[in-house]
Amino acid sequence: MKNKVSFIAGELFTCLVQSAIFFLISVFISNFFQDEKGLEDFILSKINNLTLKEFMFTCFAVIVIAGLLTLFNRIFKNMNENLPFLEKAIDKTLIEIPKTLYLLSSSIGTLGIVIGFISDNQHIIIMYSIIWISYFIFGCCLSFLLTPKPQN
Repeated sequence: MKNKVSFIAGELFTCLVQSAIFFLISVFISNFFQDEKGLEDFILSKINNLTLKEFMFTCFAVIVIAGLLTLFNRIFKNMNENLPFLEKAIDKTLIEIPKTLYLLSSSIGTLGIVIGFISDNQHIIIMYSIIWISYFIFGCCLSFLLTPKPQN
């Protein structure tokens, strides 16, 4: 149980750090929220450019690369050549999917929350908070499933 809690805490920290980065970028770009037009342009560029399509292509690319690495790993194992770095490379490649989810949640969710605070709109804050939490939960579950467990 303690391992799961520390795992979730580590994933939450990773996601929060990315959110803090996007928040600070929005602060700096908007000249500490003085330039609303600059902030609006930045937020719209992030929300419009980080689409589901881009996310899906990223996941597809990760799966293709992981598949190729797995193919090479199988070929070398069949030739009685054990290359442990290939298995580590596969693990590191697959873990990019949850990281991409965290990037998406931190950009869209955090910037949406900023919009809500600036416009003093509680509904926007709640909606984007739910988006942020949902992406985090999904990313954390994927990361847990994709992270190699220690061999006993």
